Amino acid sequence: MGVKKLVNGFRKQVGDAPEFRGNVIRDIVDGNITREWVTRNLFYIFFVVILIFFYIGNRYSSEKTISEIATLEKELKELRFEAITTASELMSMSRLSGVSEMVKQKGIDLEQSMEPPKKLEVNR
Repeated sequence: MGVKKLVNGFRKQVGDAPEFRGNVIRDIVDGNITREWVTRNLFYIFFVVILIFFYIGNRYSSEKTISEIATLEKELKELRFEAITTASELMSMSRLSGVSEMVKQKGIDLEQSMEPPKKLEVNR
């Protein structure tokens, strides 16, 4: 245990408290970093460096993913337009007027029946 001293009418424990040399940022800016300070904080320095590498890797990964998403959204929009166009063409081709026009273009000898269809009943 440390020694208690009377300072300004208050008892203060002196001796066991770790030395606090000041602000770490000020030490870095002033160039007061010593080998002892580096070895004492080596774990934290490595930890910060590893965090920086993870941050950079995460940033590149997210930018790549965003780029892929944009490309896929563009492709999806183009495919939607193509699907709508194809469905529209199919509907126009499957109408009665479209079918009769295709038959005439191909030169097939078919005509539209003017009689309604008849229902055939089979007795078993």
